[in-house]
Amino acid sequence: MTDIVNKETGEVIDQDLAEHDFSVFVATAEDGVLDADCSDALRDLTAKVMRIGKAGKMTLTVVVEKVDNGIQAVKIRADMKVTPPRLPRSSSIRFVNDKTQSLSENPPNQRIILNRDLTIADDTK
Repeated sequence: MTDIVNKETGEVIDQDLAEHDFSVFVATAEDGVLDADCSDALRDLTAKVMRIGKAGKMTLTVVVEKVDNGIQAVKIRADMKVTPPRLPRSSSIRFVNDKTQSLSENPPNQRIILNRDLTIADDTK
């Protein structure tokens, strides 16, 4: 524990005053809800990282504002952002019609024998 010193007098202030370090802040902020939410988010993020095998990220932002009511106090707000790992989406190949720029599952100028639902296409009759 470091000494708290009055800058004007050089006097060492009572060391029995409770020092609030970061872990105490997180544990007590929002009546313990911040700690519970961070713990839940970390467990959920860890489970997703283990399942997917890629890294995720959790960021805690703390905003400190002075209370302007003539008192020595600050208002502290916390915000948490979780970025879980994501699996890449699959891709599809489509053929482009030179005239209309529309997309098709079938190559241009190729006769279709079977359509998507595996029934005989109308143009083969």
